[in-house]
Amino acid sequence: MVQKVEKFIKTDRRLKLHVVAKEMAISKDSARKIIVDQLGMRKISARWVPRLLTPFDKQRRVQFSQENMDFMEGEKKFFSMVVTGDETLCFYYDPGTKEQSKQ
Repeated sequence: MVQKVEKFIKTDRRLKLHVVAKEMAISKDSARKIIVDQLGMRKISARWVPRLLTPFDKQRRVQFSQENMDFMEGEKKFFSMVVTGDETLCFYYDPGTKEQSKQ
């Protein structure tokens, strides 16, 4: 059953849990246990993705970090060029009239 669910999820990673459960003829709880516990996946941005990085991804991160370190050694103003932030997105809207605030 685990292999069937894995194949089905890989065809479309945007599938919802209830769709997987219905297609595999199992309960939503069983589908969740298979996907999360046995396959080690989680939902990110509406897609099922593996939790762990592949060896290729790990090596790519190490390589990218090494390139940044090398660049940082040669560039004296490196930290003045760095822009950081978090994943928080805030919208600001200040309605001018009562009519606008109703919208």
